[in-house]
Amino acid sequence: MARNGYWVVGILAGSVLLASACRTVGAEIWVDGASESASANGTEKAPFKTIGAALKAVEPGDTVTVRAGVYRESVRVPGGKAGSHTTLRAAGGQRVIISGAAPVTGWKKHRDGVYTTTLDFRPTRLLVGLVELPVARTPNEGWWAAAGASDLTYRADSIDRMKTVPTGLVGGEAYLWTRYGNTFFTVPVATIDRRKGSFTIQRTSKWMKTGAGDRFYFQNHPSLIDRPGEWAVTGDKDAKIFRVYLRPSAEADLKRISAPRETRQVVSVYSTAYVRLEGLEIVASAKNGIAVNRSKNITIDKCVVHSNGGGGIAMRDCTDMTVKRCIVHRNEHGVTLHTMKNATITQCDVGYNRVDGLVVSWNSSDVTVRNNYLHHHLLWGHPDNFQIYRGVKNLQFVDNLLLAGGQSMMMEQIEGGLIKGNMIIGCGAYSVIFGHKNANDFRMRNNTVAFSGYGCMSLTGRTYDVQANVFVTGHAGPMYGVRGVKGYTGDRNLFWNAPGLASKKVLVSDKAWHNDLASFQTASGLEKRSIYGDPKFRNAPQSLAIIDSKRLTECTRDTWPLRKGHPPMSAGQVIEVNFDGVARRVLKVTGDTITVSPALKAKPAKGWLVANWGGSSKLNLDLRLGGASPGAQLAEGGHSVGSSIDIGAYQQGDFNGDGTRDLPNSPKELAPNTW
Repeated sequence: MARNGYWVVGILAGSVLLASACRTVGAEIWVDGASESASANGTEKAPFKTIGAALKAVEPGDTVTVRAGVYRESVRVPGGKAGSHTTLRAAGGQRVIISGAAPVTGWKKHRDGVYTTTLDFRPTRLLVGLVELPVARTPNEGWWAAAGASDLTYRADSIDRMKTVPTGLVGGEAYLWTRYGNTFFTVPVATIDRRKGSFTIQRTSKWMKTGAGDRFYFQNHPSLIDRPGEWAVTGDKDAKIFRVYLRPSAEADLKRISAPRETRQVVSVYSTAYVRLEGLEIVASAKNGIAVNRSKNITIDKCVVHSNGGGGIAMRDCTDMTVKRCIVHRNEHGVTLHTMKNATITQCDVGYNRVDGLVVSWNSSDVTVRNNYLHHHLLWGHPDNFQIYRGVKNLQFVDNLLLAGGQSMMMEQIEGGLIKGNMIIGCGAYSVIFGHKNANDFRMRNNTVAFSGYGCMSLTGRTYDVQANVFVTGHAGPMYGVRGVKGYTGDRNLFWNAPGLASKKVLVSDKAWHNDLASFQTASGLEKRSIYGDPKFRNAPQSLAIIDSKRLTECTRDTWPLRKGHPPMSAGQVIEVNFDGVARRVLKVTGDTITVSPALKAKPAKGWLVANWGGSSKLNLDLRLGGASPGAQLAEGGHSVGSSIDIGAYQQGDFNGDGTRDLPNSPKELAPNTW
């Protein structure tokens, strides 16, 4: 009997080995969330119901093809082998959403228009469909300011404002924007004294230093819910019972509410090689959308990654990585590369993330960033369209469009790189920052750097070769300075401030701040064949101003104080906010304050960018040089200086200029921001 038993096992084992041996190399395994097959085996006619089930059946080199649907899974993709990648992809033309969010159900009426339910995890975000809902707050928009602070106790600048704060707010939160270090904190509210106009917070970071002029608002308490779509959560993390409150815009929305679970990541690739991810939509993780660690030869192609609580695409300790033709929007960070070797980011649209767009850091080397659209990183922290730090070597940054950033390109602790052919347009500070005296050895060729809050570049390191670029501040401040900079060479560049300036500064040398190029050339011996003159862009604003972030509490939706030193502005001119494509007309100018129409959707949250288009309401940016430009034949060999990027084509997702969109279709939930 025992021998018979072993004999049966042997036959079964042999059958499995035989099936494996006969299995097609590079097989296609199908997934369909609507499948009801009782005998699902991954074939096209009997697909698996979940991606996880399909990945368990994968062998190196297989392709998992997923049909349309929403898959609430957290999956890990196994590796392939050289010449034969394991692929996880969407079926052709179908919308495959892999979501890290769990449905939120069980809603009951709490009070007029407000519903409540309980969860066993604390949600950091709430979504209706794939659209993030706003946390309840007061004031509903804009900021209040502190008149003073004594460590953890703030005194508001208006007792009358504090009298509107609900008495039961203790247990909610304050969101702080501190002037010390320009930092942001979410802190619990410990006490509120409405009579004195003060409140006390709990310390959440040793780096938090409070003071007069700090800005704040209160948030995340059910008593603050006063508008459709707002929500709040309370609860005990030890008991793991959390109560969520929501005022839906419509009762039907209650059937479409979800929240990212704290433990969920959506797609992971760990300690493996030869993997392809294609055509997927990765959303609503509490952490990273796509996380790739300790792996090599990984390609992410035509994926849409949005609304995640960490990085959209986060990569660490990897070699030979390619991210191409992806849309990465509205995550905490867009794409992050840490300790990478030989990585390429190309033809991607990375925008509207809450902090930085693209980050390359921690001893990464041989990174190529080419033909991307990095834009609209203007919110929290110190937002950069592109940030590089901590021991990076050999960066190739070529033919990218950077638009509307807190800082466009921030670098420190980096050695060696090429910055060529880029359009870098619109920022609140410096456009290109070679910072901390340790961003060294760069060549800059044929870039157009225009409309900066402070200046086009900040040079603090050594060895910069700057040739055939266009630099335009859009205001009276200088392009950049070479004071104390060793190893700077520059020539055949075109410089311009803005029209109609009574006085200006152009460049800074070791000897002076120069209000004309000729005096800089004489004092420094540099830029001998460079020109100062209007570049005659095909279509561009004439100047740039910045909403004064120190006076945000004075802002309304249509009236804003501008940072001092802004270029002249007059009633009747057309302005654009944050390069959003919406024409607004200046109604009145009073000192440094302007009133415009139409108004913004909400009061300014930061020092937004204000581009002055003069009398033109055609806001299609085109910063290629016109034929009459003084830079048209300024480069060596009689070629044009500056970048030749077609901004409109990049914004439409056409990076190679063939008239065809290179990116996947953008979901309706990712409509461009207007402010």
